[in-house]
Amino acid sequence: MRGDAVQRPDSCCTEETWHAVCYQKHDGYHPRYGYSKMLLPARVRSPGEASLNDITVRRYDPQEESKRMQDELTMMDASAAATVRLLNQSWAGYLQTACARFKSLGHAHRKNGTHVLVSRLKRTRPSTYEHSVRVARLARVTGRAFNFNDSRLQQLSSTAMLHDIGKILVPEVVLNRPRRPTRMEQFVLHLHPSLGALLATYFNLSPELRIRTQHHHERWDGKGYPHRLGGEDIPLMARIVQVVDTYDAMVARRPYSAPRTHNEAVRELVAHGGKQFDPRVIEAFLDMHPVEHDGGDC
Repeated sequence: MRGDAVQRPDSCCTEETWHAVCYQKHDGYHPRYGYSKMLLPARVRSPGEASLNDITVRRYDPQEESKRMQDELTMMDASAAATVRLLNQSWAGYLQTACARFKSLGHAHRKNGTHVLVSRLKRTRPSTYEHSVRVARLARVTGRAFNFNDSRLQQLSSTAMLHDIGKILVPEVVLNRPRRPTRMEQFVLHLHPSLGALLATYFNLSPELRIRTQHHHERWDGKGYPHRLGGEDIPLMARIVQVVDTYDAMVARRPYSAPRTHNEAVRELVAHGGKQFDPRVIEAFLDMHPVEHDGGDC
């Protein structure tokens, strides 16, 4: 690591702004997150990994892992097997081509990047777009419990609308699976926060928005992804989006699971407060979305 530890001036900036300032003022170095290009925190790479457009991607060597892959294929249905073949044969090439295309598109739309990305999400991933709209509405309501002013509420809404934007680069065979994801599909899905931050960089979105977008799957206990941040190291708006994102995923209908009731989903959130979620955000969510007592569910 390089440079001295930098103390955050709490009196003059928010936590998200301070994270972004560290990246900008210290040549890509953050005193807590380490070195990075394009605001994507770096980590140590093993010999079996390759860097693709500043995103660490595991290279699955068919020779080294042929037996494990064959065993996995025999246990998978056709759609899951297609994912394995996609990862090993063509996905890296697809991702490189797609990133190059979005980079060019981003240069042409640097003044209206958010609108272009949301429009692309709506056209190519309609179910993800509808989910993002619901999450944005829930996040905005929850943000009022923190006494956010109009400007911060708008920032929160933008974070929520773009939190899954990286799924534009995730193959449809993974997103539209009719069952729970396999281990390899989970690997691809876990890349979407970093892919979203990469797209935000291409379209010249604010550093703060990029950071919040990338960290909405971190956990309060530090066991999340992509960088295993924990506690207040996770930007507050990312913590809010994490809670409302999880809530909407539970109450929405999915091909492989029945939707939960509001009270069931709330109980699940409360049960994971202090582990997966910030307890303060759970409390704020409950203030704005209280438990329903007239349905006999609680």
